[in-house]
Amino acid sequence: MELRELRSFLAVVKAGSVTRAAEGLHITQPALSRQMDQLEHELGCKLLTRGRHGAMPTDEGLLLVSRAEALLELADKTEGELRSAAVGLEGTLAICCGQTAALDEVGRIVAAFREGHPRVRVSLYITTAESSVHRLREGRADMAVLLEPFDPAGLEYVSLQTRERWVVAMRAGDPLAGKDALTAADLATGKVVLPHRAGAQSVLASWFGRRFRRVDVVGTANLNAAGDALVRAGVGRCFQIEPAHGADDLVRIPLDPPLEVGSALAWQQGVPMSRAAAAFVDFAHKWLG
Repeated sequence: MELRELRSFLAVVKAGSVTRAAEGLHITQPALSRQMDQLEHELGCKLLTRGRHGAMPTDEGLLLVSRAEALLELADKTEGELRSAAVGLEGTLAICCGQTAALDEVGRIVAAFREGHPRVRVSLYITTAESSVHRLREGRADMAVLLEPFDPAGLEYVSLQTRERWVVAMRAGDPLAGKDALTAADLATGKVVLPHRAGAQSVLASWFGRRFRRVDVVGTANLNAAGDALVRAGVGRCFQIEPAHGADDLVRIPLDPPLEVGSALAWQQGVPMSRAAAAFVDFAHKWLG
């Protein structure tokens, strides 16, 4: 199984047709068909169902789509890193981050870093904490910005300066919407949506104390956008990190006593990094003191 075959396979799936994919790849349709036949023969399974109306991936084909995308992303990243070693500090710095205010701090560090290394590009990927760690361990990201608390096993990290606070999102007509801050007693009644991360749930359980046993948890949300949708639908009030740019139709009230959280820039421990990523880590250490 060669990378060229994987690229061709993804092109067929995206185009929905061997003929259209061949045109985009600038090869003949018979040549592309032979590639697909050879790939199916190598893997010992049928990847495409081909008919009059085009080509559709089978169940095995869908599995290969997800794996091929990851493999090709990693291959392209590796090629760029190796090429950069021969021509100086350049390449792409891949960073994963959630939708938090720490993203702005990372942006400032990247901007300052690129003033001295303008040939280094940045790929900023917004996703969940779980996905960030997964991409980091797969080698598809150089670094990840993680909210505390997180599992530090196998990671090195430097703490960022941004501190963010927990708030509760609710509809404007909610009986608690007029309060300046919310106590555990205020929130012990009524339906609530918690963050998906177990670590964040543990932090909130500690904040509630004994009252947490009375809380009616009706669901979880992994991103603020998901929590906001549940709030708008009337499912419940949602605990979340205060967004830098929240939806105007919702009210977000901080907790009393206040509950804040920090973030860290993390990378894999003991795993070789590209020259650009290693230089950025050194720069971030100096920037953050």
